[in-house]
Amino acid sequence: MKKQLTILCLLLVALATACEKQDAEQAEQPADEATEAAEKTAEAEGDEKAEPAEEQEEGASQTDIPADQTMKGKTEGGNFYVVVTPKPNPIPFQELFELDVKVYETEKAEKLVEGVELDQVRATMPAHKHGMKTEPKVAKNEDGSFTVTGMKFHMQGEGEHGYWLVETVLNKDGTIDQAKFDVQCCRE
Repeated sequence: MKKQLTILCLLLVALATACEKQDAEQAEQPADEATEAAEKTAEAEGDEKAEPAEEQEEGASQTDIPADQTMKGKTEGGNFYVVVTPKPNPIPFQELFELDVKVYETEKAEKLVEGVELDQVRATMPAHKHGMKTEPKVAKNEDGSFTVTGMKFHMQGEGEHGYWLVETVLNKDGTIDQAKFDVQCCRE
């Protein structure tokens, strides 16, 4: 099982690297070429017409981003209740931050689960189909919680274009479960 997770992690890193390279190539294009490339991509994907970034519909403003961006929820399999608190909170734009991750037995958040491991934390922007440029590191604390370092949201945007998906992959005695959280980036 660990070998399969290692292979999956390597594939995710390779995919993120390829996406970063594509983003860098697109950033080097002059504005007219970038707009033309976006229109061609949209046509190929069946969209009527891609809109330049300035003309996209309005979404979250700075006031729509909560001052407390703590993420809470049950895992997909319902095995755990996860609380993820960014430090600093709210999440800063283009700055390194940490995550404090606590895995509880129930929504009452009274008792941390014993013997659980946080195998992976990743963050992606679904609207842009890429992840972070940094690689998070997970450390288990003495109290059973986890600290994740190396988090950095390098892009933001309005509405769905500014959402990051934070995923936590948990493992307890070979049972794998995950929690996913949408986070709007970021306060400046």
